[in-house]
This record gives sequence, structure tokens and C-alpha cells, in this order.
Amino acid sequence: MNVDFFDILSLAGSLLLMVAIFIGAYYVTKMVGKQYDGSHSKSKSKIEILDRKALGKEQSLIVVKIADKVLLLGATPQSITKIESFDGEHFPIQSPQATEPINFLNVLKDTIQSSKKQTDKNKTDKNKTDKTQGNKKKPK
Repeated sequence: MNVDFFDILSLAGSLLLMVAIFIGAYYVTKMVGKQYDGSHSKSKSKIEILDRKALGKEQSLIVVKIADKVLLLGATPQSITKIESFDGEHFPIQSPQATEPINFLNVLKDTIQSSKKQTDKNKTDKNKTDKTQGNKKKPK
């Protein structure tokens, strides 16, 4: 089996090209995703959904803050109707606090740790059971 330098170089080049394509695809999808995500927009939106409550399969009530007004809207698949309007300064509901986005890596680590703890607990319980059963063996 005769492998020359050119074959190794060709293989390494192909590998680097594949890695570059994956990295490029990652950044392109990240840029495209920012276009469609409202949280990354340049200007601060003056429209904010404060709360939403489903009334049925396709009916809901929505509380929306627009500038200094708060609106209670009824929404169905066919229409959106303004039910009531409130002064935004005197409206008691605060907008929900921004929560930290879920990080997949942290969720995975937590799941693995809880799985290890459960496995360790099961092993400990099994050892205790084996010891107690070993002490209670019936003589022949």
C-alpha cells in the first residue's frame, strides 16, 4: 500500500473544505434567522403583547400595549376586534420580565447530571437491598 504526500494533502484539503462549508452554513443561518426575529431589530418596537388568554379552540383575548395605550382585543381566525381601550399609565399589568434564552448545552448538562444522580441512587439502593437480603438468608 503506497500512499504518497499528494493523497494525504488531498484528503486534508477535502476535510478542511467540509469544515469551512459547515462553518459558513452556520453563520448564514444565523444571519438569516436574525432577519426574521423581532428581538434583533434595530429600532425598539412600540407595540408589545402584554398577555394572551385562550377562550376556546380558535378564540383568544389579547392585551396589547401600543405607545401609551393598552388595548383589549378579541381574536378569531376571521377577525380581530377591539373590546376596550385603557390608559397605559394607569394599567396595572406590567410587561413580563425578559427571561434568559434557553441554552441547549446547559439543558444537556443538567439532564446528564440528573441522570447520573438517578443512576447512582439506584445503585446505592440496590446495594442496600442486597446487603439486607444477604443478612436475612434462611438457614438450610
